[in-house]
Amino acid sequence: MKSETIVISSRIDDKLFRRFAFFDTIVLQKRLRSPLIFTGLMSTFACICYVFHNRADQAIFMGNVLLIIGFALPLVYFGTFFRSVQNEITRMNLHTPQLVYKVYLDDEKDGIVVADPKASGTAFRSWNDMFGAYRVKGCIYLYVSPRQAFLLPDGQANVSPDELWAFLQKKLPQEKMKNRIR
Repeated sequence: MKSETIVISSRIDDKLFRRFAFFDTIVLQKRLRSPLIFTGLMSTFACICYVFHNRADQAIFMGNVLLIIGFALPLVYFGTFFRSVQNEITRMNLHTPQLVYKVYLDDEKDGIVVADPKASGTAFRSWNDMFGAYRVKGCIYLYVSPRQAFLLPDGQANVSPDELWAFLQKKLPQEKMKNRIR
């Protein structure tokens, strides 16, 4: 009995790409933690300056400077992040949905095949080498490494999102599967 191949034609737009970039950077890589810790520390030091303003000249001024730095640098960090995401959207012309790649999943193969329609090439990725799969609202992020993921948007496969997730659950160990839909 021949198995049916699941084909996902990933059409990605700016909204989907922004959601993925936020998930990858803020949630998965936990890059929100450092700016928040920095802001917390600088705010704490500013509070110390305010408490001891009677004992030291310029303590209020120093506290204000620490607060400004504590909030300004994280704002610059996030501004730079959002600008780089916007530049990538422009570079990839994602203001309108673009067919970026096709992913082929088959029970008979020991991995996935990814076809790039622009380069007319294909790549094979083994299931054993997969980093993990994350199901979020409207999409599945299939990570082939910690730094590379394929976006499998809902409604763009020849099966339902639940069937696609069930297929991935059969192929990947449970610890690599993360369902973030609540």
